[in-house]
Amino acid sequence: MELERESWGEEAVAELREELRRMADPGYREFQGRLIPGLKHELLGVRIPQLQQLAKRIARGGWREFLRVAGRESYEEILLRGFVIGFAKAGLAEVLEETARFIPEIDNWAVNDCFCSSLKIVRKHREKVWDFLQPYLASDQEYFLRFGLILLHSHYRTPEWIGRVLETAASVRHGGYYVKMGAAWLLSACYVDFPEQTLPLLEGEGLDPETAYRALQKILESNRVSREEKAAVRVLRAQKKEAMG
Repeated sequence: MELERESWGEEAVAELREELRRMADPGYREFQGRLIPGLKHELLGVRIPQLQQLAKRIARGGWREFLRVAGRESYEEILLRGFVIGFAKAGLAEVLEETARFIPEIDNWAVNDCFCSSLKIVRKHREKVWDFLQPYLASDQEYFLRFGLILLHSHYRTPEWIGRVLETAASVRHGGYYVKMGAAWLLSACYVDFPEQTLPLLEGEGLDPETAYRALQKILESNRVSREEKAAVRVLRAQKKEAMG
């Protein structure tokens, strides 16, 4: 079908939905369904690389109109809209405006994390996006906060930013499972890239013990951490487990 079109209407969106159904893989749908429990929208089973290719083609045409017309009929349709924002040829202000519209629709970790990864424009404008992120990082809404954490994971793990990233991760206080897991993933990745800066935070008492425990568990799963380091991490993980009660 024609995806680079300049005009998007209900008929074009309906055609796209049929295309998504043709691309669906029942086996992959079953596998994906186990990874994303509690989905509120229909899951078709279209693979991520296929959705990304569709989004790239849509982004070459009238992507603004597409974002206004496409809806939330399926998980894939929602994620496709997120990818289109990430691939859109637009300035930072417009991308952030579309991002702000999209974030309230995020209700599962998979859409959140794939969307964050697609926002490559962030790497050219980290300082400005940092300011944009602050309300989300201070939010009490689970997926607003996870969005902020995973965007840091995707685009801010650099020598210039590691201090602020670790300070932010340490400040998170939220009971939501997907916030704790997001913070743990961020901290484990920081440790792999910057062990000397990250280890004192994991050793200290400033972190929520459960978040620290999960971060240490993820470090043990990494292939980039030495056997000697993992031995020390196991000891620290046991201490955090005891602190959790």
